[in-house]
Amino acid sequence: PSPADSNSGHGTHVAITIAGDGTGNATATGIAPEAYIIAYALEHDPTGVFGRLGSIYDMLRHAEQEGSRVSVNAWGLNGNRGAYTADSRSVDVFVDDNPEFLPIFSAGDDVAQDPSKVQAPSTAKNVLSIGASTTSLDTMANFSANGPTLDGRVKPDLVAPGVGICS
Repeated sequence: PSPADSNSGHGTHVAITIAGDGTGNATATGIAPEAYIIAYALEHDPTGVFGRLGSIYDMLRHAEQEGSRVSVNAWGLNGNRGAYTADSRSVDVFVDDNPEFLPIFSAGDDVAQDPSKVQAPSTAKNVLSIGASTTSLDTMANFSANGPTLDGRVKPDLVAPGVGICS
């Protein structure tokens, strides 16, 4: 893991799963090995406080201005599980303003959570919400939210392998 990804290495793992070029292990080439990565420091500090500079709209706007058309966000906010929050709305407004941009968010990745509740901002209407399956593909991983949202919308939108992934 990167020293900047100090709490878990999760962000580094996801970035390399997407954009790894296979250096050191050709079998671990990412799904988009020529992608350009723009990273943001988003973590829960040791006290549990989630840190982010600015609004989620500003973060997505910066990525879009840097040339991104897809934003992969393997994080969610604690609390308000399943709720359409201000951050969810902010993402929806951004996509409405930038219809060529696709934000992708983790449905939720906490073993202790209620698996029926998707984490915001994956509850936004204009994001691709991703859940994780086990290696058998027909079973949700025990840490993945499986929806729906509190207002009854189906989330996650897509489920993909999320266990035993090499990056």
